[in-house]
Amino acid sequence: MRQIFLSLCLVCTFVLCKAQNNDQKIDYQYLRSNELYVAYTLSLDTTNNNVVFEFVVNKNIKEVKKIVIIAGDGETELAFKEDTFKPNIDDKKIKSFRLLTDFGSYPSKNDCNATIRFVVSRKIFFDLPLNYCILKKHLN
Repeated sequence: MRQIFLSLCLVCTFVLCKAQNNDQKIDYQYLRSNELYVAYTLSLDTTNNNVVFEFVVNKNIKEVKKIVIIAGDGETELAFKEDTFKPNIDDKKIKSFRLLTDFGSYPSKNDCNATIRFVVSRKIFFDLPLNYCILKKHLN
């Protein structure tokens, strides 16, 4: 009986660990200057068909209002929702947002050198490079 209970606990632990780590990291970009640090980690959550942006900035912002991909001569606004999961960050000056977008919401662009824009207010946005070919390769 004890061995069955221990085996069951082991299986449950494995399932929980697997569920917590279902993101496949594919890119990381950052911008750092004297007083600014902004970054994102791009990953795929294949379990829920989400492209995940973990957006981090050291400014006092409350939310991300828009995500826009700028490639070639066009812009595409992505529909997203903020995940309720908040990572534990030691530095209280850093704000982190886990933003979920659906696989199907990505345009078919041919330009590999794109820019991703995180809009946080009417006048404030952060542009970072996005290797769109890496993203497309993982989405197909």
